[in-house]
Amino acid sequence: MLTLRRILCLLALSAAGIPFSPRLPAGGGEVPAQGMLNPFFTFDNGLSGEDLSTPRARAALLADLGYAGIAYGGFGQLPELLEALDERSLELFSIYTGVQLDGDGPRYDPALAGALKLLRGRRTILWIYVRSGEHR
Repeated sequence: MLTLRRILCLLALSAAGIPFSPRLPAGGGEVPAQGMLNPFFTFDNGLSGEDLSTPRARAALLADLGYAGIAYGGFGQLPELLEALDERSLELFSIYTGVQLDGDGPRYDPALAGALKLLRGRRTILWIYVRSGEHR
């Protein structure tokens, strides 16, 4: 279970600016041959419409437009999205999800546990927003 302490640690790591891409060699150097130092990606709310209703269609558009990947909101269709991104060598840069601090303890989407298993070994960052009416 995610405790408030773990949630705050995740937020601190996210705020630390963990890089998505390879670092330059010590002492400077050229941008790595495998791509840009700061890959260009979109948040999934920029991909909407009838013809973009499936993860495969969204991944195809991202690849056609030259994006490196996507930032995703929530956990719906996550297995299908990861498969579609992998097929096109695209990356899932982050997942945007929330935590509610009011009540008996932190509440979060129960799909988080399964998502973490799917994300093991990937460089995906959890982009967590925190809400509270009690703690201001």
